[in-house]
Amino acid sequence: MLFVHRDADNAGAEARYREIEAAVRDAARDGLPWTGVVPVRMTEAWLLQDEAAIRDAVGKPRGRAPLDLPAPGRAERVVNPKERLRDALLAASENRGRRLRRFDQEFPLLRKRLLRDLPIGGALERLESWVRFRVDTMGAVRNFARGR
Repeated sequence: MLFVHRDADNAGAEARYREIEAAVRDAARDGLPWTGVVPVRMTEAWLLQDEAAIRDAVGKPRGRAPLDLPAPGRAERVVNPKERLRDALLAASENRGRRLRRFDQEFPLLRKRLLRDLPIGGALERLESWVRFRVDTMGAVRNFARGR
């Protein structure tokens, strides 16, 4: 299955979905199931929905440091989700001194870990872009299974 990622940015989600559909059609990938992955801002917005996952990613599941996460369902309104996620991971790590300085090198790995372990359901279901991704993916799999 082909997943085509494109942040909505200022163009809007529908414009990005049209771009993706045209690109897949132009690439002549007949029969290959595909779905668009179009977060409203950045994929990192999806990762701002689960405080426990953020704490687990940095190895502090029982941490108590405030993370300043957006309210459930409001992550797509965060101006810079990547920076907000970085700040939340940094706060959750409770790092100081040298470990704090090394954090920037660890951020890509932590983000990858969060994406890999992204919990399905819960607060994510309040984000329109996530719901569309989930529904489109299930539809693509069903259509492929039916031979379309």
